[in-house]
Amino acid sequence: MANIDQTRKRVDEVSRFYEDHGAHFARTRFALWPWMREIAMRVLPGMTVVDVGAGNARFLEAFGNDVRYVGIEPSSALRDAAKPKLHEKASIEYGLLPHLDVENAIADLTTCIAVFHHLPRSLHRSSMQELIRITKPGGLICISVWNARGKGFLRYPLAWVAGWLRVSFWKGLHSGECYVPWKSGTSIANRYVYAWTKTALQKLGEEYGEVISCEYVDDEKTGVWNGKNIVLVVKKYRDRSLDKNAFYS
Repeated sequence: MANIDQTRKRVDEVSRFYEDHGAHFARTRFALWPWMREIAMRVLPGMTVVDVGAGNARFLEAFGNDVRYVGIEPSSALRDAAKPKLHEKASIEYGLLPHLDVENAIADLTTCIAVFHHLPRSLHRSSMQELIRITKPGGLICISVWNARGKGFLRYPLAWVAGWLRVSFWKGLHSGECYVPWKSGTSIANRYVYAWTKTALQKLGEEYGEVISCEYVDDEKTGVWNGKNIVLVVKKYRDRSLDKNAFYS
């Protein structure tokens, strides 16, 4: 029961942060990174993209109006910011991992950008299972997380050490978990972060599909020191017999 309570507390903290500060993120998160455009190039007219943790739907601009786009976002402020961008085949709706109100095997591409590092460890597998469930056999899942071992995280010394040594300096948090301070104007807050490693993210992908790539990236592929993010691309097995976890429609 204690672990369940701690998981619920972490999820509530993150949800409350993005609800309170969603308008700020809507104004400041608009550019597409090169690796986002690269993955978008795999999407053809008539395909469906499900963008989990869509934010202000900045990924939408990478796809033409002939692609169906379904954005899933828990923050009402960010959903409101996304609405003016929508077209006839695009939508934005409430949803929160690990349980999404999305039909089975709908997505040719499922994206989950900068979400998994805000999920407690106890939700990693169930959230991956949910992404697999909504993806078509042979479809792709793209997940990005912050690289807590990179030089960019040195501005958060305790979080950086937690990422490397797999320790925690905060009461109630476990190995690899940390809080990252955030400030904008007079607003100050802490965000819960799970410090992923490339090895752990790749291992998660291998449990549920064929790993196409797992790389440190900045504007391009790089190493652990310079990488701002870790990006995982997984293909859902077409043959369900290959999937030892069997999360197929």
